[in-house]
Amino acid sequence: MIRNLQLQKFLRDYNIEIIQEGSKLDESKLIVIFDEFNKFIRITHNNFFHNDMVMLNIKPLSVNEAWQGKRYKSKKYTAYQKETLLSLPNLKQGFDGELKAKIMYGFSSKSSDIDNPCKLILDILSKKYVFNDKMIFDLHQRKEIVKKGKEYFKFKITEIK
Repeated sequence: MIRNLQLQKFLRDYNIEIIQEGSKLDESKLIVIFDEFNKFIRITHNNFFHNDMVMLNIKPLSVNEAWQGKRYKSKKYTAYQKETLLSLPNLKQGFDGELKAKIMYGFSSKSSDIDNPCKLILDILSKKYVFNDKMIFDLHQRKEIVKKGKEYFKFKITEIK
């Protein structure tokens, strides 16, 4: 709870909401995200749904940036995973059966490999939405080039009927 009345007024005037992990979000508000130690992470807009896909304005992290050697996650990947897990909306969890995944990346470099962040993103999504990524039988990926600072990824996971 914010005790500072000036800060409360500012947040209300600018339609900003402070959330805790797992909170239900108002789609019309800006969101200030903090970690469990109340350390500021980022400000974002609750604009998760772009057409029929979930969209996060987070640059996809490559496999090369994620691992130190063969076995250890890098500090950058650990922070990326934490930020992404906190930023993802609450959606259906616990898929059964075969799955289809659709992922679109907005890269700022034409030299970015489309498959580079795939494993990282699927691992994070499977952790958040409680499914085993070995159950993905249909995977579609697409990339587009965007201006630096406008990187993103968006996704959709569905059960194959």
